[in-house]
Order: sequence, then C-alpha cells, then structure tokens
Amino acid sequence: MLRSLIVAAMVTLGVVFPGTVALAEPIPASSPEVTVPEGAASDEPADQPSEEPSSGEPTVEPTVSPSADPTPEPSPTPTTAVELSLSSGSPKSGERFEIAVSPSDASLLGPLVQYAYGSKSVSMTRVAGQLRWRSTAPAVQAPTTAKATLTARDAAGKRVTVATLDFFITPNPDAPPVINWINPKDLDGGQLGNAQVSVSTYSGLGLKEVTLSLDGTAHPLQHSVLAMYEGSFPVHKVAEKTSATLTVTATDNNGTVVRRDAPVTIWPANPPVLTSVTALSPTAEPGGKVTLQATATTDAHYNLLEVPVHQGDRLLTTLSYGPQGTYSGELTLPADAPLGQLALTARARDHYGQLSAEVPFQVAVVPSTAPQIISAQVNPARAAVGQKVTYQAVVSSPKGLESAAVQITNVGVAEIERVDGDAKRGRYEGSWTTFGPGEHTVTMSFTDVNQRTVTRTLPVTVVAASQAKIGSATATAVTVVPGSAKSTITVKTAGSVGKVRVTCGASAFTLARVASGTYRTTASLPVTTPSGALACAATAYDTSGVPGQAKAFTVTVKRASRLSTFNAAPEPVRRGAGLSVTGTLQAVTASGTTYGALGGARVDVLFRRTGSSSYVRLASVTTAGSGTFGGRFVAKRDGYWKVVYGGTGAYTSATSRVDYVDVR
Repeated sequence: MLRSLIVAAMVTLGVVFPGTVALAEPIPASSPEVTVPEGAASDEPADQPSEEPSSGEPTVEPTVSPSADPTPEPSPTPTTAVELSLSSGSPKSGERFEIAVSPSDASLLGPLVQYAYGSKSVSMTRVAGQLRWRSTAPAVQAPTTAKATLTARDAAGKRVTVATLDFFITPNPDAPPVINWINPKDLDGGQLGNAQVSVSTYSGLGLKEVTLSLDGTAHPLQHSVLAMYEGSFPVHKVAEKTSATLTVTATDNNGTVVRRDAPVTIWPANPPVLTSVTALSPTAEPGGKVTLQATATTDAHYNLLEVPVHQGDRLLTTLSYGPQGTYSGELTLPADAPLGQLALTARARDHYGQLSAEVPFQVAVVPSTAPQIISAQVNPARAAVGQKVTYQAVVSSPKGLESAAVQITNVGVAEIERVDGDAKRGRYEGSWTTFGPGEHTVTMSFTDVNQRTVTRTLPVTVVAASQAKIGSATATAVTVVPGSAKSTITVKTAGSVGKVRVTCGASAFTLARVASGTYRTTASLPVTTPSGALACAATAYDTSGVPGQAKAFTVTVKRASRLSTFNAAPEPVRRGAGLSVTGTLQAVTASGTTYGALGGARVDVLFRRTGSSSYVRLASVTTAGSGTFGGRFVAKRDGYWKVVYGGTGAYTSATSRVDYVDVR
C-alpha cells in the first residue's frame, strides 16, 4: 500500500522508478494555455494514449497561428506506469519462458518485447490477445545477464522505451538436442538421396555428430550453416512406390542422444518411356520451322527433364516440359535438308540422365516458295508539294530476304529499310519528300537469298501546296474524374479549309465547323492520361483533303481531388473542452476509374465564428498515407468549420463541406 502511494506521488511529479518508464510526462506548469472553439471533451479518457492512425503514421497536431481565435488543446497526459516480470524464475538454456506486462490491461501502441544477452538480441513472440511474450532461452555456458526491453509508440508515432527488466539465463548442460525438421519427403530408388536436417542444441556443449539412416545404415551429415546439416546417401531400388522411414540421430558432446523418424516415399525411378512424338505442322521447307509435341512418362519422383531430337547423330532441338506431361518445342530444319521425308528420332531424358528407347518419326520437306508481299501502302496517296510521303510493306520469305529496293518515277532510287521483324517476316518502310505536282508511282522490290524477287507498284498524286492555315488552337483544362477526361478544343482557321484534325498523344479527333473559320469539339481523352501538359497538334486540310498548316498546343491535365468524411466533433460541445477535426483527402488514381488516398498533402483548417462573414485559417495539417488527417482544438465559441486543399500541378483544389458546431 505504501509503495503504491509513493509510486502515485512520484508519477504525479514526473519521477520514474528504476526499471519502469512512465507512458508520458506531466505538462509543466509553465506550459502556455491552449484554447480552441468551445466544445465537448475528447472522446478519449485523459489517462489513455492517443490511438494510432490506421495508416501507421501519426496524426499531425496543427501549429496554430497566433492570430487564430481557437488554439490547439494539449495531448492527454497518461500517468500509469508499467513493469515487466518473469512468469517463473531465471530460465535455463532450452527452457520456454514468458515475460508479462503489469498492469495486464495497460494501453500501449504497438508494444514489442526484446531481450539482449552478450552481443545478441532476440525478439520475443507475443501471446495472442495478451500483454505476454514467449521465447526459448538460448544456450549459455555460464550464468548470463540479460535485459528485456518493452517499447511502444508515443502519440507522435515514435518508438520509445516503456519498461526494462534485468534477469539471468543459467546454463543447462542436461538440455538435449532438438531435431527441428527433416527433408526430403520423396526419394528415387537406385539413386543418391540428398538430406537436409535442422538440429538445435541448448546445452552449450555443442553437437558431436548428426547421422541419417535408411535401411539401418547410418550416414554422417555435415554441418553447413546455422543449425543445418546436409549429406547424401544411397537409396535402394524398388519395384513400385514404397513407404519407408528416415531416422536422424543427433549426439551432443555430453553424450546425450536423440532420434527422430520421418516418413518418406521411395519411387521406382526406372528409365522413362517416350510414348509419342508428333509434328503439329508435318511439312516445311528447308530452313523452315516445325512445331513438335511429345508425350512421355516416368515413375520417378521428379518430372522428366527434356526430350532431345536428332537427325542421325546430329542434335536438332530439345523439347521442354509443358502442361499435362507433354513436351513441346520448335524444330528448325537444316537448310540443306533434302526434299521428301526427313527421318528423325527422339528420346526422353530424366534428371538422372536415364534415356528412353528411341522413337522414330518423319517430317515432310517441301520445295521453298518465293517471297510474298502480305501488304503494301503509301500514305498519303494524295500529297501536297513539299509533303513527306511514307511507303511501307510487310513481306514474308521462308528462305529469308537478302535485299529491298524502291524506285519512284521522276525521282529515281529511294531508300527503304526493315523497321520490324526479321528477314523471314518483316515490315519495311521509307519516305520521300515531294517536290512537284504530277502523277508518280512507287515500286517496291524484295529479293530473297535464292535471288527470287517480288514487286508491288502503288500510285501517288502530288498537288499544289495547300492554302489551309491555322490561326490559333486552344483547349480547356482537363479535370480527370472517374471514367471521364474531357476538354473543349477550339481551332481558328484561315484560307480554304475542308476539315480540321487534332491529335493529342495517341488520340485523334475531327473538329466540327461551328462558324466561319471556327472549328470545335469536346474531346474525350483516355482517363489514364498523366497529369501535366499534354502535347497536341491541330492540322487544317483543304477541300481536296491535302493537309496544310499544323499548329502545336498543349492541354493541361489534372486529377480531381475531394475532401470526404470531414467532421468537427463532438457537437454540441462544452466551452473550453476539446474538439477534433478529422477527414480524408482523396484524388483520382492513375487508372482514372476511382478515387484513392492522397497522402503527404497539406490541408488548411478554417473557422468562421457565428456572426462573421469571413473564415480564419487556424492550422495546416499534412495527410497520412491513407489520406486521413486530424487536429485537436479547444472550443471557445459557436461557428462553422471546413478544410481546404489548395491543389498542385497534378491535382485540383478541393473544399470540404461546412460543419457547424454549437458551443455551450
């Protein structure tokens, strides 16, 4: 009783006993008085620590301007002290022990208990739903001092030491070794098995040996890292899948022996059986490709490794494992493969190098074909003088192309090159800048390695330069809301204009004529368009469809933000009591489909007292990673509360709803 009174008195004075830590110190008498609009007291008792935000980040207490009417209320000051205690006497090496917090209902934020001995530190495991932690005492060879430390987060989210406890760990030379686990669970008969065993010792005397036996013969295991022991051992052949037992024996330097059995399955592991090989495309030209598929089985624990395919002694390809026991791959026929039926063989190989019997199959080699132009075009087919015309073609050639060339009438030879694909199938492209009106032809020629050529000729009409001109191009800023990102684009033109096209990123729009020389559209951009300045270009076309002047401009893109769940509480509130302002700041996500948390942003807390026409900024707070924010104030008078987010180059500004609080 006397000790309790002394503890209470010393806590009140801010004094802490050795071995204990007060959860918070009292506010000094010289602390400035804090006032805020009047309201009811905080929902939390004054002797409880503030609750941590759901985001894991601390709530930011606002810094109140001296000119503001209300001022922040200080955090509640808990005075309860906690202690740590062992559930039993000093633990021995290898023994389980517990450390408990007293009082058992202490309110702590994210409590953790660790203990240190020598140069090592151990994190203890918390008992679910209790302020108790468990661990197994480590091996020591002499009584060893240990210190347990309880830490928790304070109201600002910083981890602080709450209490400590000094105790001893005593040696336990009689503690037997512990075999934690044994691998493997499956073995293949007639092969070498590989074992991994975890063994811990708490006697402080170390392990003398660890052995593993199958069929009664012990095989030593070698220490690798930490508590791990490894080794290999022979596995007897079996005719069918068989259950067996692995026995691990651990002996420490005190002569203590422990054993542990583990069930294991032994598989026959006979040579694999290749049941079929199929050419999914049974014909190909020399140098062409054939897709092969094989099925094979094994009675070993492991799946088969691969299926090599040969032409005589020549390895052509190796099929790899696919779904449901199939093996597939692509076979490239030799360029010198003779026409007709090409005889091939395949064998399945397992992880131990065992091969199946050969399975023969055939692929029909057919004569090669000439190159083929799959598609060809010029763009535009009607161009103005000085405009660039692009020509392109997609060409396939089973033997591969050797060269490509272009001939343009009244111009001569022009350049073309492969921009995609390879010599057997690729896209070829080039360009030419027109210089005079007239009718022209573009002839593209492609030659393969066997000097076979294929050609395609396309017409191009060149007309006088367009007089269509752009005077100005403007666009309204885009605010991306879930599912929508729109901008009104207006283009002023001059000259003979037939239409106006605008491109913004990968999007293109044709504008409608709304007045003489004025074209407009409401463009729907992708909702994934990044915030910032989006580059756009407007092009005017004359009445013949020939493009004229183009003009570049930009569209400002921002994502919409909003302040949700805003609340000033409690209401009504007692004058001089605490009042909390909370809410969540959100913004449209990069996907453009929904709102998400906007963390790390500053919002201003504003207050307008009853009878006044203007708001006063009381504080600025920063949102947590979850977008939440909060502040504490002292209620002084009736009035209206709201928060404002000023926005950035990426997000629009936002204002919360107004919340009236009646102060009594």
